[in-house]
Amino acid sequence: MKQLSRVICSNSQLTDFLSSSEVREADGEALSILAQIYSASQDTQWLHSIAAGIASHYPQAIIIGATTCGEIHEGETVFGQTIVTFYFFKTTRVHPFVVLSKAGMEAETGRRLRQSLDQLGVPIRGALLLTTPLTINSNEIIRGFNSPPADFPVFGAGAGDNAMKNNHVICGSAIHSSAAVVIAFDGPDIQIEKTAYHGWKPMSNEMTITKASDLVVHTIDNQPAFDVYRRYFDIQDDEDFFVHALGFPLLLCRDSKIMALVPVGIAPEASLKFISEIHEGEKIRIGFMDPLVIRDHLIIAQQKMIDFAPEAILIFSCGLRRWVLREDVLAETKPFQAIAPTAGFYTIGEFCSDNGKIPVLNLNCVVVGMREGVSPDIRPGRPPPVDITRSKSNDVYYISTHSAVISRLLNFISAQNVELEKAHHKILLQSITDKLTRIFNRAKLDDSLSFELARAMRYGSVFSIVLLDIDHFKQVNDVHGHNVGDAVLVRIAEVLHENIRRTDILGRWGGEEFLIILTDTSPAQACQIAEKLRMAIATADFPVVQRQTASFGVAGYHAGDDISQLLCRADRALYEAKAKGRNKIILRQPE
Repeated sequence: MKQLSRVICSNSQLTDFLSSSEVREADGEALSILAQIYSASQDTQWLHSIAAGIASHYPQAIIIGATTCGEIHEGETVFGQTIVTFYFFKTTRVHPFVVLSKAGMEAETGRRLRQSLDQLGVPIRGALLLTTPLTINSNEIIRGFNSPPADFPVFGAGAGDNAMKNNHVICGSAIHSSAAVVIAFDGPDIQIEKTAYHGWKPMSNEMTITKASDLVVHTIDNQPAFDVYRRYFDIQDDEDFFVHALGFPLLLCRDSKIMALVPVGIAPEASLKFISEIHEGEKIRIGFMDPLVIRDHLIIAQQKMIDFAPEAILIFSCGLRRWVLREDVLAETKPFQAIAPTAGFYTIGEFCSDNGKIPVLNLNCVVVGMREGVSPDIRPGRPPPVDITRSKSNDVYYISTHSAVISRLLNFISAQNVELEKAHHKILLQSITDKLTRIFNRAKLDDSLSFELARAMRYGSVFSIVLLDIDHFKQVNDVHGHNVGDAVLVRIAEVLHENIRRTDILGRWGGEEFLIILTDTSPAQACQIAEKLRMAIATADFPVVQRQTASFGVAGYHAGDDISQLLCRADRALYEAKAKGRNKIILRQPE
């Protein structure tokens, strides 16, 4: 295969390119031609004229394209241009499909695109997907398209513009503002290698998505989601919100991979809108670009392409990377041109399948290598990966460039966060821990009881509690003193902790009383556990007093119980155990 690319500023330039000898020679050897148009212009007449010009010269060419937030030509980042890139395949066939869509119909759009590919009746070796994310939900398109999961590589991106207001995709000579386009590749020789990376690093404490629906996050840590940006960055709810927020994405871990998602706007009640899904319960941190992480990921991506030895490279890079990397973005794409001819565009959302899943990425750079035939054993003239943080000049002030300074500031913030998190963890631990016994205190037990009760009421789960009291503890204090009494309390806590399950919750209820919350445990099972604990205490060695016993009251949750009713039954059972001679276990059922 062969890739040829040109910046087009006028119809006459397009004609010169289409009539050039290199294009005509490549056409003569091609089984199929794919022409891609990537343009910053939202002028549909201009886009149509480009597509029509290509079709008139090469009617057999498959034409697709998208509007952009920036373009990539021969590895260089260019802005405000129109790039036309031809791919001439010798043994590969390309099949275009477009489905118009609208809000609420995206999943069906995805299914129709997938059905079109399945009905080809040939093995699909790869698929390039373009969507219009500002008018339709790309997540739903992917969901429909990837059911069942594709067994071929899928890659691509969303169209857009720098103002986040307009998007168009191209298929043939038609321009669409609400549609999805897919190109399927088939043939005996086509090989595709892909990779994606982001380069963002967490710089805040962990937070939780507490309410989310569709592409909107309503609350974070039970507070309006927008408050995160107002509190930490003094970003206001105005027309410039996106511009100010785009450098500070939310990072989350999903399927063992870090994803970076940036809000694209503010929804009612101080909610945040995204182009990618975020789910309730997911843990997030605020992130920022780390040039050293980008360097490391870029080197890995370059090495992957060097090993693959492509004949052409496509790059789909999030438009927000331009804002964060500034002038350094020029260095991110250029190294790939030394590996193979490189073209692409800056996007709103990127796609790169991974183990059968196709997440809608954000802030990522997706690099796709293509070739026909097997990789040669030796590929002369391929340089090693380029470290973009290493200057080849003698400029002693290089270490103070934008990326270098940002990297050091981020390292400072990360170090500060580590120290703050350690301090926070220490304070939190102190707030829920009994100072003497080092097990949970009454406040933590109250919270845990409320949680287990809510879980039981919602899901129908069972749980039980064991309330125990040290027998004749007042006598220990009176005879031996409070220091010995404290030592007995500590030893009791140790014995209990050694003999409960990991899922059980142990705490000091007060004085010489201890409470154990047994999750997913029936009253009968709780009695068995209590017997084990009774025996463990009775046979344990204690300082000074040598032997010690305890009495146990057991109660299990029943539908309709509240916390006070449950505790009351356990307390009555404990009182009965002590009244019957101590060192006993009594189970109290509801009356």
